Amino acid sequence: MSQRVLRIALVEDRAELRDGLRALLHGTPGFSVSGVFPNMERALRELERVLPDAVLMDLGLPGMSGIEGIRVLRERHPELKLVALTVHDDDGHIFDAL
Repeated sequence: MSQRVLRIALVEDRAELRDGLRALLHGTPGFSVSGVFPNMERALRELERVLPDAVLMDLGLPGMSGIEGIRVLRERHPELKLVALTVHDDDGHIFDAL
């Protein structure tokens, strides 16, 4: 019986973290990386092409923030699973993302 593979798109501006997450997910059974983007603007343009099941995104992106990106993605793809990454420890950022 084959296991379902969860396709993940990554949105992270820091190359070392983006590459590390891609390697970790790519090497984990049950996951594949369908797209990797350095900013939200590019992700929004290309997500239709990569068709992920979920998006793992940084909240503190340059340009359009991950929080703004969540709002746009919720409108365009309400079924898409969104997971936020952040180094912020203030509740305001977390609640804005929710």
